[in-house]
Amino acid sequence: MLNWSPGAIKGTVGVGGLGMLMWSISSLDKLHVHFWVAFVAALLPAIIFAFVTTDFLSERVVKPAQWFAIAWYFAVALVSLLIAAYRGFERSDAFFVIFVALGAWPCIVAIRALRGLSRHLPTPRAQFHQKSFENEIVFRANRMKAFLMLLVSMGFVAIGFFMRYDEPFLGWATICFFGLGIPVFSIMLIPGLSYLKLDRSGFEICSFWRKHMTQWADVVSFELISIQRTKMIGIHYRPGYARQKLGRAISSTLSRVEGGVPCQYKISAQEQLSTMEAWHARYSRSD
Repeated sequence: MLNWSPGAIKGTVGVGGLGMLMWSISSLDKLHVHFWVAFVAALLPAIIFAFVTTDFLSERVVKPAQWFAIAWYFAVALVSLLIAAYRGFERSDAFFVIFVALGAWPCIVAIRALRGLSRHLPTPRAQFHQKSFENEIVFRANRMKAFLMLLVSMGFVAIGFFMRYDEPFLGWATICFFGLGIPVFSIMLIPGLSYLKLDRSGFEICSFWRKHMTQWADVVSFELISIQRTKMIGIHYRPGYARQKLGRAISSTLSRVEGGVPCQYKISAQEQLSTMEAWHARYSRSD
């Protein structure tokens, strides 16, 4: 079964749904189909993949639901393509082919998993050997998610552009809201904006050029956690650690850990955890 994070689902199947919607949006009036009906039909597979999961339901429910989402995605893609062919292809249609193909990728992954043919993809190799320690290691952020969310924002802005004639308020509201995401996600593509650095004294998290350093000696242990299917490295601080008391108390109430390190770098979550544990064991007791 497909068990991707909601962000990955929105950035792939959701983007594919937007592409299909853009193929057919100019013909909805002629077909006497309301925009919201087409909107829900295009995004239904993304909704199913994101919310019908084994985190909340049994496999007996999730498996047929995912099969339905896969079949629905390809059926709507075919209908949208036929609608675009009927009205006549335009140059912009070629751009949305990329969107639809991107959405087909997780559907194919889900088919392989549901049929028992999936194979574990090789874990990205670390840039070092875990048993060897350097002065510092820097993991750069994986910018693919930001790129996918940029495509989502651009897709919704394009939808709002076409909607503004029939529903001016809703169209312009869509353009303004999702238009704000375009500069944000564009900035996130800048190299060096976000990273995780490990050195002999501790680990440093940088996000939007804001840096936060934590000493190895202040940490008791790490663990891999999942919050709404988004993986993070949970932090348990030593007794007596005095910084960020309020934030740690809130975090502990919500997720059983006092802090977290995002898993958004060019390394798997499990390998990131193993690496941080190795460095913690090596340097938390050093002078």
